[in-house]
Amino acid sequence: MSKKIDILEIILKVTERCNIACRYCYYFEGDNRDFTDKPGVMSKKTVIQLANYLKETVAAHQIDILRIDIHGGEPLMMGKKRLEEMLLILSEALKKYAR
Repeated sequence: MSKKIDILEIILKVTERCNIACRYCYYFEGDNRDFTDKPGVMSKKTVIQLANYLKETVAAHQIDILRIDIHGGEPLMMGKKRLEEMLLILSEALKKYAR
């Protein structure tokens, strides 16, 4: 039997890029350029896989509250259409558990 979890909060990093260029940014303004080798935004396939995983996890652990914090270099860089699509995929997958 799975252990019950009351609250699960995840930080969902949806982009690997940022256009703000804050001079204090340790990630984009430092010497490390690893982010340039990664996709710019989370793929639809990854969003679907995440939605399915979260649905299974919420059910298996009887999670009362699931909080998804959308994060990334700048989440809005994925564009309004892609952001709306991602939110729709997540909300559809988790609607049975939403209040």
